[in-house]
Amino acid sequence: MNIYFRTNLTEKVGLGHFSRCTRLYNFFLSKGHNCQIFLDKPSLIDNFFFKTEKFNVDYLYNKSFFKNQKVDAEIFLSKTKIPGIVFVDDYRLEYIWEKKISDFHQTVAIEDLNIKKHYCNYIINSNPKFNYKYMYTNLSHHKNTKLLLGTNYAILNSKKIKKKNNRNITFYYGGAGKLGLFIKIIKFLEKRIRNKIYIISGPLSKNKSFIKKFSKKSKKIKIFQNSNNLDNILSKTSLLISSSGMISLEAARYQIPSILFQISENQIVNSKFLETIGLYFNLHKKNLHKSSSVAKLIINILKNYKTVKKMIEPIKKIDGKGIKRIYELVINKKEKLKAHSKFLNQKKKVSRTLIKLDDSVINSYFRARNLYDNRINSNSIKKIDILDHYNWWLEERNKEIKVLKKNEEELLFIKNQYYKSGKRKYCINGWIKNDLKLDGLDVIWSLKKNINEIKKKYKKILIFGIAKKNNKFANFHTRFLGYKIYNYKDEKINEFIRNKLKNLKDKNVYIIN
Repeated sequence: MNIYFRTNLTEKVGLGHFSRCTRLYNFFLSKGHNCQIFLDKPSLIDNFFFKTEKFNVDYLYNKSFFKNQKVDAEIFLSKTKIPGIVFVDDYRLEYIWEKKISDFHQTVAIEDLNIKKHYCNYIINSNPKFNYKYMYTNLSHHKNTKLLLGTNYAILNSKKIKKKNNRNITFYYGGAGKLGLFIKIIKFLEKRIRNKIYIISGPLSKNKSFIKKFSKKSKKIKIFQNSNNLDNILSKTSLLISSSGMISLEAARYQIPSILFQISENQIVNSKFLETIGLYFNLHKKNLHKSSSVAKLIINILKNYKTVKKMIEPIKKIDGKGIKRIYELVINKKEKLKAHSKFLNQKKKVSRTLIKLDDSVINSYFRARNLYDNRINSNSIKKIDILDHYNWWLEERNKEIKVLKKNEEELLFIKNQYYKSGKRKYCINGWIKNDLKLDGLDVIWSLKKNINEIKKKYKKILIFGIAKKNNKFANFHTRFLGYKIYNYKDEKINEFIRNKLKNLKDKNVYIIN
């Protein structure tokens, strides 16, 4: 069978698209099919891919340039006169191009987002969000389009390399990123950690010469230049710091703790979907400029590495069989497996329960902290930065987080922070809303249960609650929980309050003996 790939590769765009196509190309070629890749025109970047592997490549434009979808489709059809299957992985090409091609070939559209109209036989979108099929809007106008959605169809190298127990940190900013943005972070880390530092320099990476010069000053730093197979490097990596993209799925496959920066639109995925494949530390592009805070997060992850490794265990494992599944469905026409996850839809009606949580709640708790109703009752009304939240979470290891579940809906979080001063044990207790359905009885029930659980676990402990003086409900409900306003007559307790409780001018301090 003839398999055609239409994509683009230039000094500015197309590295990820071309990588996906070459992986499919190699697999289909190994199965005995005739494969051919079509690009716009030759590029300086071609040598990066073609120096180690030979691909059957043709170019649509010699002296001209891409004009529009219709013209491009006509040129493509003039070069593909034997019917076959066309994989198109190019943001410029959608409904108009696919409809014209579909009169002669079967078409398979590969995309990252879910915003463009299609006319094709198959759509492949491996975005983790679409592990839940109901999140995807089918924009295809072809009545028989089949959807291959989620990480089951991630186009990764089929052969998995055995993970090695190395303690190396790897920095990667895509094939064309500004490596200079990592310099300040690496300088901060260099004298504070023992780990070796890997830097992957892509074919179009910026600041290459500067990075190379910088690396010569340190034995800890090793540069990997123009590597088009990242699996070997990832197999030796214990922590990845990278832009999001294809490498994030590869890191999830190897279950590597990762700090990911969502740089471009096609990389922005809500953390609740990334968490399901084990990716918990997801930052914004602006956070890259907070070098000391990023370095601090790296150190905090290394200090709590066993905890973090346990935390990132995925609900949805990536097995690297995406290409094989695509082949079976598109080429062999086998029935589609029922592979989409359904656990977000599962609900069991239960009464109120208070559950102790682990570190996997890190992003859910962040979203709750930034709700307006919670910020107006905290020390600052400003939104908390996600990077600051991650560092706070990993540094405050004396905390305990519980959630109130009512009919499986998470209505509020309770935080207990434990301290010991001399022979005395202390607990600072607080809660934040997580859902608008929360009512006063829910709050009182959960706080009362939490206090009883603390008392049962620790026979002698002082429990503190803090409420803003203008928060009527917070001050009112204390009477149902056994709190009394603290009278400041015990000097040892006063010393603890001075050390641990700040900005108390506008707050009441309550205590349970």
